[in-house]
Amino acid sequence: MIGAQIPFAQTRAKHAFSKGRCRIEVMKANIAYKFELMPTREQKRIFAQAAGCRRFVWNKAIELQKRCLEQEVPFLKYTELAGRLVLWKKEDDMLWLQEAPSQALQQCLMDASAAIQAFKAKKKGFPKFQARGDGDSFRIPQVRPTDWDEANGRVRIPKTGFVRFRKSRPIQGKIKQMTVSVECGHCLGRDGDGFRQRRSASSRRGRH
Repeated sequence: MIGAQIPFAQTRAKHAFSKGRCRIEVMKANIAYKFELMPTREQKRIFAQAAGCRRFVWNKAIELQKRCLEQEVPFLKYTELAGRLVLWKKEDDMLWLQEAPSQALQQCLMDASAAIQAFKAKKKGFPKFQARGDGDSFRIPQVRPTDWDEANGRVRIPKTGFVRFRKSRPIQGKIKQMTVSVECGHCLGRDGDGFRQRRSASSRRGRH
């Protein structure tokens, strides 16, 4: 499925009265927009590859953390995992990791580290390995103003270039990040999880 979730910061204010004085409380809220992406065939391939790289890195990180758990040694920190990622990219059988957006892979390791922290705090179970089709996606945590070309209905995604999108509503506020969900087939927007592409029936039957 191909998709993206674009949260941005929006400010709202509230007045409160205490002992005859008026004060204003300012809060920032994150709001997600979803739009249908219209990638070319080559861009779809790049998206699928990036999502696969992210899934591979996630599973490698979880495998290392699982070993730590079994050996009863401290879990690896994000900085240690990031160091491993640098080495993985240099190995002959993993050079293809260099073709994925670096931000997306680093964010993946941050997510894996957060999942381990939640496990340590007994808030969640031990993070699971991900298989193909398990919410294939990758997240770009930083979006520059020049990456978002709303006037021309296109957004720039690392390693992909500008990708057209179908603007279905106006956008307000500053764009902070993007999540691209990937699956081959028909493009379809889905609430709360960004742009999605739904598989056609024939594609589903051919999937392993």
